[in-house]
Amino acid sequence: MNINEQKWIDSMTDKAEKGFSYYVWENRMPVSPNDVIRVSGNHECFVTGDTIKPQDDAHWTDEFDAWVSIRGYQMIQNAQSTGELSNNREWELMFAEWYAKDESIAGLEEAWHSERMAKSADDAGCFDAIDD
Repeated sequence: MNINEQKWIDSMTDKAEKGFSYYVWENRMPVSPNDVIRVSGNHECFVTGDTIKPQDDAHWTDEFDAWVSIRGYQMIQNAQSTGELSNNREWELMFAEWYAKDESIAGLEEAWHSERMAKSADDAGCFDAIDD
């Protein structure tokens, strides 16, 4: 994993700031929320119809090319946890998309950590004294 991928992973762990856009991907790789360019102005939440302002947190769905507000995202999460997700095909597709992306992110993180551990194991002993 390269330094840009690590920077992206680091940025995903700090989602508390306002205006971050989650789940935006390009070329089959996640895009850091800091690098996402939102079209200026307000957007309509695909789930609730509420206005999402540029400084608000929002989730992107590639499936519907739309923004989902935090409230809309919570509604989908609640529907999944109560078993009602299957009653709304659109929500079900968005949940599946986001789940797949979360799993991919977890895989990237695991690969990065495994690579670092292997590198540190290879480097261990490189400063050992050499017997003459």
